[in-house]
Amino acid sequence: MDFFRELVNPGARRRYNEAVLFRCEEGDLLQFHRGLYSHWGVYAGDGKVIHLVGDNSGSAKVREDWFWDVVENGRVDIKNRLDGFPGKDPLPGREIVERARSKLGEAGYSLGNKNCEHFATWCRYDTAISGQALMAYTASAGLTTAGLATGALPVAAVGVGLAALMKTQLVASTGSFN
Repeated sequence: MDFFRELVNPGARRRYNEAVLFRCEEGDLLQFHRGLYSHWGVYAGDGKVIHLVGDNSGSAKVREDWFWDVVENGRVDIKNRLDGFPGKDPLPGREIVERARSKLGEAGYSLGNKNCEHFATWCRYDTAISGQALMAYTASAGLTTAGLATGALPVAAVGVGLAALMKTQLVASTGSFN
């Protein structure tokens, strides 16, 4: 299906998302496109998604919600992108869902080391890693370097500030999602 048609035609986007839901298997990682960033969750079966999501208190916690409530008006894709990488074999689907459910109600968030993508990859691969966090870190390093090299100290300050915001722990962690 044409991606651009989905952008301007909500009916086409809905049909696309229905096809994705039909293909979902327990333990699949779902990428919900939100414009400049993506939200991630684990498909739990029966039309449910387990994900780390912000709540009304300004914090984030792991919840189980209906697929359509998480999709909102966006687009979703199945993204088991580490499948097949050496040492990154996915756990069995039922075990992935059990790991996700074991964290229901757990609160906490950090862009650098505890975001929704970290949660989802930890559930599937026992490795909490976020491509979005790695890209943000790379951008912060690039801004800092460019600012210092050109004498544009405000640009360098933005890079340093972004790195501080992320708390700079971006090395993939294995084991518990803490």
